[in-house]
Amino acid sequence: MANYFTGRQTKNSKNAYETPNTAYNNNGYYGSPLKTLFNQYANDPEDRDKAPEKIGPNGIMRLLTDLRLDAEDRKVLILAYMMGAEVMSEFSWEEWEKGMNAMGANSIDGLRRKLDELDRGLKTNSHFGPLCKFTFTYGKMAGSRNLDLDTAIIFWKILFKDQFPLLGLWEEFLTTKYKKAITKDAWNQTFEFADAIKPDFSNYDPEESWPTVLDDFVNWARKRFANK
Repeated sequence: MANYFTGRQTKNSKNAYETPNTAYNNNGYYGSPLKTLFNQYANDPEDRDKAPEKIGPNGIMRLLTDLRLDAEDRKVLILAYMMGAEVMSEFSWEEWEKGMNAMGANSIDGLRRKLDELDRGLKTNSHFGPLCKFTFTYGKMAGSRNLDLDTAIIFWKILFKDQFPLLGLWEEFLTTKYKKAITKDAWNQTFEFADAIKPDFSNYDPEESWPTVLDDFVNWARKRFANK
């Protein structure tokens, strides 16, 4: 995941997901503490050409170090989602200001606590669905309609966080049989599938409107189970 913070450009639409900031009241942190904190990470000498007046890839990696986060931590995606980040590996001042106010944080300790809180309650709060939709758009290459398969697998591993027992089998099917980029519909319905379908597929109904890739996965996996 670390390579996703080295300046790969993506193009995202704010209309592609529900902006998280609307769920919170203005907490009044528009003053200097936020700007001072932003300036600690913005305009890193190695980022100035790529992201002037922004927190660029090296600034983000320093921020993650201070937050005690690995790049593969789900909280990194939560952070980008709460900021409403338009470009991977960058935070503008406007995104930083809105995101920090949305989380009611104006310090590294406060931000760390809020990210911990959001991550702990992710499966039971209103953010998981919008976060997954945001991640699809956030991870796409500029101009692409679909998400690269390798990238999709990385993000699924981060987002599911051991909550999808069939993830290993799903990855094997995708990499050995499917071998295609992931469409938006397939991406979104994979999360519904993981939440609703039992690991033995006993409640899977092929007459329901699942994407073809999921129908093919179930048929392939059932054959695997039968041969064991």
